Amino acid sequence: MKIRRITAMFLSALLLLNMVGCRKADQEKEKVTIYLRNYADHKGLYKEDEPGADYDSMTRYMADRFIAQYDKYDVTIVTEYFTLDDEPKFVEGKYGQPDATDVVLQDSFVNLGHIYEGRVIPLNDVLPEQVRDEVGPEFDDLYSIGGKYYMAPYGRLPTLFVYNAELFCKAGLEAYVAGEDEISDWTIEEWNTILAGLKENLPENVYPMMMYGGNVNGDMVNMMLLRMYGNPFFDENGNACINDENGIKALRWIQDNHSKGYYPPGSENLDLLDCFELFCNNQLAIYFSNNVLDRVLTGLNLDTRYALYPSVKGRGMSFDFTYSFAIFDNGDEKRLEVSKDFLNFLYSDEELMALSTASDTLPAFSGIAEQHKDTIPMMEQWRSIEDTRIDFTNRSPNYPGIRNAFYPEMTALLAGEQTPEETAKRLDENINAAIAKGRAEGRLHD
Repeated sequence: MKIRRITAMFLSALLLLNMVGCRKADQEKEKVTIYLRNYADHKGLYKEDEPGADYDSMTRYMADRFIAQYDKYDVTIVTEYFTLDDEPKFVEGKYGQPDATDVVLQDSFVNLGHIYEGRVIPLNDVLPEQVRDEVGPEFDDLYSIGGKYYMAPYGRLPTLFVYNAELFCKAGLEAYVAGEDEISDWTIEEWNTILAGLKENLPENVYPMMMYGGNVNGDMVNMMLLRMYGNPFFDENGNACINDENGIKALRWIQDNHSKGYYPPGSENLDLLDCFELFCNNQLAIYFSNNVLDRVLTGLNLDTRYALYPSVKGRGMSFDFTYSFAIFDNGDEKRLEVSKDFLNFLYSDEELMALSTASDTLPAFSGIAEQHKDTIPMMEQWRSIEDTRIDFTNRSPNYPGIRNAFYPEMTALLAGEQTPEETAKRLDENINAAIAKGRAEGRLHD
């Protein structure tokens, strides 16, 4: 009996030690901090007037949900947001720093530049298997490079021209105004008639169409216009091919419209925001917009309609701004592990994936888009133009360099300092030099 009692006491003590050891292990779980940053697009989780609403409300909620169920490490996720102009400070500017960005949510064309720096990891073994099926063929077409996925699409913004229906009617152009939930698709001849009618019938300080050459912001709109007569912008080898008959014809259309006074004065020095202010003040008839920016215009009581970008091919064009997540390798294995686990959790959780609908962004997942089709404005209309989408980046290496090579030539064209032929030649030379540099110096993360 005595031996049994001693044995029982020993086993009880051993069990107690194990329990204390477990609690101590829990208490001493290794601490890991990662930095999750996002472009400041939508304020609040669902509404801007929520208590405590901010531009990182959504990413904070995602982080909290992840931490609540995570047990590998004692994790802290620091969330911050940035404007488009501040992006370099919050991403490139943090390279090598203790607070370097681990996960980012922002425009895919901005992420593209980081991918070719070799800092963004492929996500093939991170994302759940259903992602490819939910996103559809565009997952391979828009997000893969060499068979690897370096970005995870979260939401997209179909982006088209937007026009002021009231100004159109004042100019006697009612016949070209679509219904409130319709998207206009004018031929190039109709575009010419519309621009001439707006110029002739609107006051001198009201201008028919946006145009700017002051910097890179909004340059993809001008890149779309260069495709209007059938020029593809990039050839099958990924090089710029603007210097052909159709590219020159588009450049001449742009320059001639400047001479006709269709653009705001000094457009060669204007930028995107200058034209936005004119549009908001009823001084510009045609701008560009998407389903998120449309909320701003609606709040200003502007009566607006959408129109596809002009194309000689019989059906207009559009492009998407897509928001995507990317993970950066900062040389810390545990931070990288937590970042991967976070993204896997996010893309496995239907509620978190559906948060994109709160800002009227179209969800990346087709199933979620179908569930919310009745609550997203113009959902069916956006679906109806999916066949008009253009991949304006072509997933090119050194896309920032392409943009920096593009806009100065547009500035010179609008200023009358060079002809369309000279502009096309210089665009090809300078853009292809940027692409060649990207191919030579760029690298992809293994």
